[in-house]
Amino acid sequence: MMNTDAKTVVLVLLFMASTLIIAIPIQASSIFVVSPSGGDDTANIQAAFDEAVAAGPGSTVQLEAGTFYLSSPIVVVNFDGHFKGAGKDVTIVQDLGVEPFPLHGLPLEPTPSLFAFYQDDSGFPSQIEFSDMTVRATGVSEIWSPHGWDDFNCMDLIRVYGKVTGVEDFEVSNVSTSAERMCFEGEVDGFLPFGFNVLNAFLVTGENIWELDTGGNLLFSYTKPITGTHTITHSSFKKVGSCFPYVGLESSMVKVKDNKFDNVLFAFEIIDFSNTFAEFSHNDATNVHWCGVRAVQAEQSALGLDFGPQGPLPEPSTLLVSHNNIHGIELADGVVIIDYAPMVDAGKRLDAMISCNNIVLDVEDFGGVFGFFAQDVKVLNNRIKGTGRAGIYMGIVELESNVYDSCAGWKVIGNNVEKFDALVAPIWLGPGTSGCTVVGGNNKLNVWDEGTNNILVGVNNMQGNPPGQDIKEAMEQKKGIIRSRPQRT
Repeated sequence: MMNTDAKTVVLVLLFMASTLIIAIPIQASSIFVVSPSGGDDTANIQAAFDEAVAAGPGSTVQLEAGTFYLSSPIVVVNFDGHFKGAGKDVTIVQDLGVEPFPLHGLPLEPTPSLFAFYQDDSGFPSQIEFSDMTVRATGVSEIWSPHGWDDFNCMDLIRVYGKVTGVEDFEVSNVSTSAERMCFEGEVDGFLPFGFNVLNAFLVTGENIWELDTGGNLLFSYTKPITGTHTITHSSFKKVGSCFPYVGLESSMVKVKDNKFDNVLFAFEIIDFSNTFAEFSHNDATNVHWCGVRAVQAEQSALGLDFGPQGPLPEPSTLLVSHNNIHGIELADGVVIIDYAPMVDAGKRLDAMISCNNIVLDVEDFGGVFGFFAQDVKVLNNRIKGTGRAGIYMGIVELESNVYDSCAGWKVIGNNVEKFDALVAPIWLGPGTSGCTVVGGNNKLNVWDEGTNNILVGVNNMQGNPPGQDIKEAMEQKKGIIRSRPQRT
């Protein structure tokens, strides 16, 4: 047993230790909480973001349960932190919907959006996280007329830019994003250009440069590059145009997994990406009107947009599309892979693998997997059924008389298209294909091979005349779809 003096010493030491512990300062993260007012919440949310930016990186803007109404865009400069609610469908942010929603007023950016995040010319690398809320559009925006299109009055829900400086250069911005347990929702409106009041649900892009043509019309020129890591998980998208286009990524990583899409134009778009890995997996997309997945590589560098500078070709990138359920209607392809680099006699800039997907189509002129100038694409163990032009097809677009887009080296192996009711063929190797390999599974595949040096194993090689005039007209329509860029406007 300890004597009295020893006990005293121990008690003193314990007291000193507790005092020291209490004296250590605890750095609490800066959290700015906003409650719904029942009216216009624009000023309160804007003030919370302003305070969060002033507090520095790692701050949180927390919206409590309820519905928040916006009468004008929330514009946030140099935010690095977390924007969160109390739960999807528990916290709801939407426009008031009683009058046209105004444009956000960023330099050289005419577009309207509920939220716009960007960096100024002093901006530093940032990570912006979104979680646990619904962002919704119930009305339409002010009229805006960019890019030579007809007047628009649809809007974006969230836009995340890199630096916005108005300087015409190719400076790379550094910003990363994540969205988890989010719901993005619009409304169907048949009078709007794309049928929805939301054009882009969650757009991540470098700064868009706009200029005026000789007639004073505002035209899109090009997109600056942006680098970072981007994830979207356990979120839903309803009644919107393009769900989350990524434009101009450089040295980036994208993961889109375990999400749900219903009644959208595009579930996933990625455009002009360099030295980037992108994965779209384990998602459910129903009632897709234009494309389940649309990957477009080297469009800016190969073609230019309007009269803008073309810029350097991107470094090769990788795309994985796997274990998704995609249901296409109207003008939909399940998966579209486009690489413009070979069109200008440059090497391929995209390695794509499309594997283990279930694709169901209720269309006429489109199909399950489509390639345009794409090289060495791997299409493995997919199940494609329903109706359409073809289950898997490439090299079929006639650029000029008897000259077709070149698609070489495809590996089409183990796919089940037995229950696909194809107007042309379940698998169509067009005149532009060469060196492609098609290997059947347990059931014989019907393949229409119009290419050169293609290898067919365990399939029925269909013979017949080239597609008739109706199919050629449909392919002309497809060329228009290939070049359409609603996310650019």
